[in-house]
Amino acid sequence: EGRVKSVYSIYKKMYLKNKPFDEIYDIYSVRIIVQTVIECYNVLGVIHDMFRPIPYRFKDYITAETNFTKFVTNFPRSPFAEEARFLRIDCLYRSTYRYELDQNPTRIAIGAIQEYQKDYGYNEHKEECAAMLKDLNERLDRKAYEAARLYYNMEDYKAARVAFRNILKDNSDNIYREDILYYIAKSSYKYAQLSVASKQKERYMTFVDDYLNFIGEIQESPYTRELKLLYAKAQKALGKYSGTDADIDYKEKDFEKQRKLDKKKETTQIK
Repeated sequence: EGRVKSVYSIYKKMYLKNKPFDEIYDIYSVRIIVQTVIECYNVLGVIHDMFRPIPYRFKDYITAETNFTKFVTNFPRSPFAEEARFLRIDCLYRSTYRYELDQNPTRIAIGAIQEYQKDYGYNEHKEECAAMLKDLNERLDRKAYEAARLYYNMEDYKAARVAFRNILKDNSDNIYREDILYYIAKSSYKYAQLSVASKQKERYMTFVDDYLNFIGEIQESPYTRELKLLYAKAQKALGKYSGTDADIDYKEKDFEKQRKLDKKKETTQIK
């Protein structure tokens, strides 16, 4: 059985996808009812013999990307080459994975987008390319950040500090820079705290450097209060703290009180 799609349905697709009528292909739908899965694939094969499928329209982005690459390679001077290159980029972008998985396709897509921007920087797809590039770079940033945080959660603080520092060494503009600087300082403090007495002084000094690095760059932060408390404790362990134990106790209670208030505020916002 077959049916023509309603005028409203076609208009809605044109409006939502911002496309003219000549780019709307599914104005007529056909339903074929079969009895078995095998019959279903047999019918699909017959239809594909009669009407060649377009991989991009079928969301087969791997095949479509290969086809667009072949087209650009074989016909580099074609008036359609520029659009084919953009559609190839779109296929690469859609074939990438979420941040927890392999990011090699993400790096390939980033390279293709940057090359396209270099050749066609100010065409109609400028904003789309910028948005894709931003999303992909953020994915890589989060991948690196979460991988380093895994060491911290495993309480391997030495490895955590090295991993976080390597992130900033590779990309100083990582979107999680503030969190990374915090975890660098927190990891060095935890590492010093758990060290044998003969190693503690040297490692607390490392924490002091990390703390000053954080404070020197970020004065106002949700992490500032906690790091100041840890700094006071480190100074006490180094014999350089001029205050009293009561001062540290007060700072610790103040920090715990603020943390509970922040947690309560977050819970209220979620509700």
